[in-house]
Amino acid sequence: MAKTTFKSTYKFKIDRKGRVSIPADFRTVLAAKGEEELNVLPWEGQVARVIGDDVLARIGANADPLAAFSANPLDDAAMRAADLIPLSLDAEGRVMLPERLIVHCNLSELVAFAGRNTFFEIWNPEALDAFQAAWHARTSGRS
Repeated sequence: MAKTTFKSTYKFKIDRKGRVSIPADFRTVLAAKGEEELNVLPWEGQVARVIGDDVLARIGANADPLAAFSANPLDDAAMRAADLIPLSLDAEGRVMLPERLIVHCNLSELVAFAGRNTFFEIWNPEALDAFQAAWHARTSGRS
């Protein structure tokens, strides 16, 4: 059965040319979905979301001219479409990180990829660790 969701967290080194490997598990999911390009959307804080064409289609189907006044995450993403950064995978499964993405995510030597089921995120590893620790502390008492 083909993998269809993005799971787990991976940390990789950015090479001297600004390239980084996309996790093999994530590439498997992208291939199963027929994705040939990554759609990278800078998000709140220092994170970027990598969404597939399926998510882009859902965003487009839910586009609303009054989206700027909505708390709906899909409307918010539709308003951000102009900020989308398309990235292509090379033959080795790497992408070239553009300067604006490096600056937005505050990346230097390492990058973290966090699976979020239907999409994945690009983070500064230290920022991701802090975010995950805060989330676990906030939710540890839930049943």
